Amino acid sequence: MTDFFLSILNVSFTASVVALAVIVLRLLFKKAPRWITCLLWALVGLRLMIPFSFESSFSLIPSTDLFTKNQVHSTEAIKIHTGAGAFNHTLNDAITSMPQPEKTVELMDVLSVVWICVSALVLIYGIVSYALMYLRVSTAIPLKKNIYQSEKVKSPFVLGFFKPRVYIPFNLSGRTLKYVLAHEEAHIRRKDHITKPFAFLLLSFHWFNPLMWISYILLCRDIEVACDEKVIRDFSINKRKNYAFALLNCKVNRSNIAVCPVAFGEVNVSTRIKNTLCYKRPAVWLIAVAIGISVISACCLLTDPKPEKLPAAVPVIEAFVPEIPTEPQQTIPLTQPVTQPATTLPAETEAAITEAEEYYEEEYYEEEYYDPYYEEAMEQLLTVPDPFEKYMQEEMERITNLRYARLKSETSNHADSCQCGSCDELREAGIKPIVYLDTSQVQTIPDFSMPEIETEYFVIPENITLF
Repeated sequence: MTDFFLSILNVSFTASVVALAVIVLRLLFKKAPRWITCLLWALVGLRLMIPFSFESSFSLIPSTDLFTKNQVHSTEAIKIHTGAGAFNHTLNDAITSMPQPEKTVELMDVLSVVWICVSALVLIYGIVSYALMYLRVSTAIPLKKNIYQSEKVKSPFVLGFFKPRVYIPFNLSGRTLKYVLAHEEAHIRRKDHITKPFAFLLLSFHWFNPLMWISYILLCRDIEVACDEKVIRDFSINKRKNYAFALLNCKVNRSNIAVCPVAFGEVNVSTRIKNTLCYKRPAVWLIAVAIGISVISACCLLTDPKPEKLPAAVPVIEAFVPEIPTEPQQTIPLTQPVTQPATTLPAETEAAITEAEEYYEEEYYEEEYYDPYYEEAMEQLLTVPDPFEKYMQEEMERITNLRYARLKSETSNHADSCQCGSCDELREAGIKPIVYLDTSQVQTIPDFSMPEIETEYFVIPENITLF
């Protein structure tokens, strides 16, 4: 029973959103035909009857699961989901922080029992009132076809599901009777004698929702205005005045909460008379716009929102780490001097550390990418020098020595304090500029200023293999 009651609450919430939208559209469609508003009220009825619908990204319904029940340690808690994450979190935190009874299940059971009892009372009231209406007109006299007269009837109305009848008082005659019968026949053609009792049946299940009572009363008014417009659609101004006079003659003071279609002069007669006298046939473009808006509203209000896509759960990889036992910490009294802890670890701790090191070392060497022969070959390769690199290093040293030898020959007549570039380069290399060399040796040194000679001394010996 609790689950069914929670589903009724969720359906009532979604229908309330649709009812609010219809009320707003009803204000916008003041100059549109009232039968369009009656079709909009059918959206509320569909939401109350059908607990599920298609999912759409254009849906205006915030959530179809406002109330949910979660079982936690044999207790059931109510949580609210409105479609807005931040609002849900704040509201649910406020609910959980409030003092709650020890068992939420008992509270929900009590509420569900109260709901079913009041629903039964409202339903019994509707059935009894309908049955009393039948008893009141049981002595009615047939006038013609499905029209009956009775002295116990104060205002005309329609009664019956499969074979509806029109009941009128004896004092009606002439033009008033003609307009009254036209109005009641319009009720029968529109199937209002079935629509209104069915709406009252839905109201009996959602009696706790004030928006449903408001919607029912507005539906009754729109039904009567729609029938008036259907009758006076082709009337002249004089006929509309006579129709308004008939409404005034049949005016009675009764409650709007009735099961059968309301009597001819029972609902908001003053407003209906004003609408009758000021009635103007709506333009075609206005009807087309109203129908288009109604279709769009139906697509947005009869579809459910798509569920929120939660981020994919990140897999958690649990690595095995051996637990290291710890010694219980001993409390030292304040009166005793604090001694320095021993640097040696207990035997059990050292054994655990050794076991962990062996485990990780074993895990590492068992991996596929570990190859001891490959690592050994790489170490040997890194220690062996490259023959070409060794040759290049020796050749560069030889060229540098030849360069210094030529600079020495060029600066042989210079003084010790000479500041030319050649002398400075020799000083930077740690060589004295003034060096007396044999001219025969100097002549064998290549000329570095000649480009064609620069490559003559850079000759790879035959005993060196580069590749």
